Amino acid sequence: MEDKIIENYALYSYERLRLLQPQLKVKGLYKQQNCYYIHCDDFNIVPINSNYTDMSNAFEKEIKIASCPIKLVIDLPNETQRINDREQKDVQNLVGSPFTLNDFNFHLSLNLPKKLPSIWVNYDNTNEVWEVMCAKILSNNQNQIVRECISKLVGYQAEIILTQTENIEDEFKSIYKNSSNITIAVSKHSFFDFSKELMRKWEEDEEVWLENKEKLFWSDADDFIQQEYNHSACFVNASFGETHDIRNYLTLFNEINLVLPKESLEENFYNSLGVNESELLSLIEMNKLKIVLPHSVNKYNTKFIEKVVSVNSKNLVFSRELACRTLRNQRTRNPYIFLPIETNEKSEFLNALFRLSDSLNNNENDILAKWVKNFAMVLSDSWSKMYESIEKKGALGTYITGLGPILHNTIESLTGNNYKLEIMEAANSIEWAAAQNAVLCPVGPLARNEENLAYLYSGVNNNWKYDIMTSPNLITDGILTISRHVPVLEIAEAFQGSEIDKLRNLIMRLSEQQSQEQMTEIIEQFNNRVKHYEKNQKRLDVWDVRGVTLDSIIEVTNSTIPFAGFITKQLGRIAEHIGSKNGEVETVLRRIEAKMSRTSPDVILVSRARDKIKDML
Repeated sequence: MEDKIIENYALYSYERLRLLQPQLKVKGLYKQQNCYYIHCDDFNIVPINSNYTDMSNAFEKEIKIASCPIKLVIDLPNETQRINDREQKDVQNLVGSPFTLNDFNFHLSLNLPKKLPSIWVNYDNTNEVWEVMCAKILSNNQNQIVRECISKLVGYQAEIILTQTENIEDEFKSIYKNSSNITIAVSKHSFFDFSKELMRKWEEDEEVWLENKEKLFWSDADDFIQQEYNHSACFVNASFGETHDIRNYLTLFNEINLVLPKESLEENFYNSLGVNESELLSLIEMNKLKIVLPHSVNKYNTKFIEKVVSVNSKNLVFSRELACRTLRNQRTRNPYIFLPIETNEKSEFLNALFRLSDSLNNNENDILAKWVKNFAMVLSDSWSKMYESIEKKGALGTYITGLGPILHNTIESLTGNNYKLEIMEAANSIEWAAAQNAVLCPVGPLARNEENLAYLYSGVNNNWKYDIMTSPNLITDGILTISRHVPVLEIAEAFQGSEIDKLRNLIMRLSEQQSQEQMTEIIEQFNNRVKHYEKNQKRLDVWDVRGVTLDSIIEVTNSTIPFAGFITKQLGRIAEHIGSKNGEVETVLRRIEAKMSRTSPDVILVSRARDKIKDML
């Protein structure tokens, strides 16, 4: 089946060309004997975003699979055969994609039924068969399942031979050693001595991804992604080991979503929270706390994770489940990336955007021309990488499908200001918080960037000036909270549902347009409730709560629009202004507008906690 493998490589190269160089007009992929040809009208075109000035070199050196005998031609050789495009479903499931042996085993093991024993496969080029190694002897039924899974991934009916080996864990150690720090390990490749409960939770996380990824990437319906948004949860990204006293969060939120740091940062983590491990586990058991693990589980203190699983496994969110939740939210905020269209339609839309950019250049509007071009390049890059990136990196791979890259390129194109680093660092926290329906509580070195960027994720004013340095609508300077001297479990038990709702509702009212007298009255009401609980006034500290939100008045007047709506509006205005006839652009814009009218992206709230008034901004 070597011919079929090379054909898959040719199709993959052809698809990448169409997405990365959509201005090149192609007529299809063809085969003659063992060689493949991409039929072009004219490839004497300057490539986009390339280190090369001619298309042939750009394709040869940057786009095609190195070992694939494929080239660009204007005239086809005689007796060539047209090769059908891959279906989008196969593209999303990485069917026939070029993998290293380690990567192939990674994707295969991820897709194998969990009841099957762990396996490792090698490819025998001489005999064109897949050698399947397993520590146990597989039954005939298991053998058939393995064959089907391999065939599904390679895109043809694979032949396999079985080999029993006792040293299969050595292969797993090799893939673990050579994998990226942000690759999410596969449960079947685990050689760690984890508890059965933790392994089952790990497997469930993979099952959630496999059951949902197709509809997240492809479905045009939004019914399955709707979820009620409430302000009863907060999200704290403590991956740098920094946070605020957990008592602050307990008085305002029914649920705390907490990203764990790596084990080396645990001491500072517990000190800043003001709790010990036992108290943290008690909060998890009380459903006050959820632990979120964006990295692979083996990157954390697994002894603690095992305790969390045994106490309350429902309050543990692994990377792939977080990725599913993030994609669900991104479909609303950034519908361009998730349009259910085939590769050829994506290429036509990208080409139309580049033509629109050229028209703007001809009209001497360099800034807008650059913006449209960069927007197309962002879509091109995301569409060419997203499926494999998220499959391998879980929640750590969702930046490429979010608003971050589009925000960066929009601001840089229109102002010249480069906020790429700030946006990349902050985007994950913001999108993960939105995915968990939680108020983001910025902490650590990324706090400032997260505060600024969250404003743009919630929406932008019609007269937005393309800046991320925003002014929040409120800073309060007199809100009290409980000191860390009070036992944390006592606070968790005292501040339950209805009481938290009352306190939170008071704070949320501060995010709306209020007079100074109204704000003073609301703060006084809040403080009285806190004082009622804490009899020792000397143990009261100050908390600065800053809400970045859209109030009902703004929504009614429609002075704020979702960022994807802003993009759509600007593209429509540009096309209309220059009188350009871009059917592909207009078709996509209509689809985006329809999606925006059916959905209302949730507001992202940001609150800032401070233990001392001298720390306030």
